[in-house]
Amino acid sequence: MADLFLTSYEAAQQRFRADFQRVQTLWPQARLESHPLQDHPDLSIEWIWADAHHHPKYRLILSAGLHGIEGHVGSALMHLFVQEYLPRLDPTEVGVVLVHVLNPWGMKHNRRVNAHNVDLNRNFFSSEEQFSALRSHNPAYDQLVEFLNPAQPITSFTKASLRWEARLLKVLASLGVQSLQAATVLGQYRHPRGIFYGGAAFQEETQVAMRLFRSAMRDYEQMICLDFHTGYGPRGQLDLLNASPETRSPEYFQRLFDYPHVQNTSSDTFYTASGLLLDWLYDEVQQSAPQTKIYATALEFGTLGQHTIGLMRSLRALVLENQAFWHGASESARRKIEAEFMALFYPQDATWKQQVVRQTRKALDGILRGFGLLTPSH
Repeated sequence: MADLFLTSYEAAQQRFRADFQRVQTLWPQARLESHPLQDHPDLSIEWIWADAHHHPKYRLILSAGLHGIEGHVGSALMHLFVQEYLPRLDPTEVGVVLVHVLNPWGMKHNRRVNAHNVDLNRNFFSSEEQFSALRSHNPAYDQLVEFLNPAQPITSFTKASLRWEARLLKVLASLGVQSLQAATVLGQYRHPRGIFYGGAAFQEETQVAMRLFRSAMRDYEQMICLDFHTGYGPRGQLDLLNASPETRSPEYFQRLFDYPHVQNTSSDTFYTASGLLLDWLYDEVQQSAPQTKIYATALEFGTLGQHTIGLMRSLRALVLENQAFWHGASESARRKIEAEFMALFYPQDATWKQQVVRQTRKALDGILRGFGLLTPSH
């Protein structure tokens, strides 16, 4: 367990490069490719590309680190996949693409966003012209700007928390939990230093991902995309959050995968958001490769819980981390803020990590068996 969850971007990157050697034993023509960031050439998006040998039937894509800090867990589970599941696939008909960290700057600096404060999972659209229209997209967020993005230094974690929680009570009294959550996570395109900022144009990382996924969808009958995330949901539980264009019911996939925790993000019980990678992927397949069937889901590992206290603690962690980044914090306050942010996206609790590994195995078994990717001998 200790060697599965690493502590740094550099260690995870080194392990991913080593995993390429294992991929090559099964897909000799596989290649390791890299895109260094223009402004941070020491950081790079890296992926392993392996095409099916003969009949390209299944395209399996695993991606991690779209929200940078979440890449620590995603990298661990990608390594688990390479070690335990890759040998159980049939290279003659399965093509694999492993995208290690889509937001390397965020992972390196333990931030959720990229170097321009953009939440990359609010940055995927069919055209760049949509960004100007999106500036008026979330008026409810505009009314909460001062609450969600306090503009003063943090001298004391306790005082900043109490101040924010006092304002929270007033906001909840007028809006309620659901309306507050909806206004927050929908995404906003007017406040570049605010949380959940979706950007004013396609980000470099987004453009790399778009090119990569467009290339991957060609020539295959079935495309299966698994994107690793942390933060949302009951603590220690892995939820499969299907992209909102998915029309098949959660119950269908629960039976197909023999896995109970499946949700459709288009349902009334789930929040809506703009510019999501997996939603864009469905639209892109429909436009560019309509002959290809697609299933795309986010594997989301809960951390602080889905009850009201957990949701508000999560929001506070996002707010204070962003406030400290832009406006500064004392050293003692910064340490506590960083610890809370880590607890939200990369808990160090051994029990939580064991739950993540156990449920990942169960979900991967179900998904790969459900779609018929595992070889009969297994």
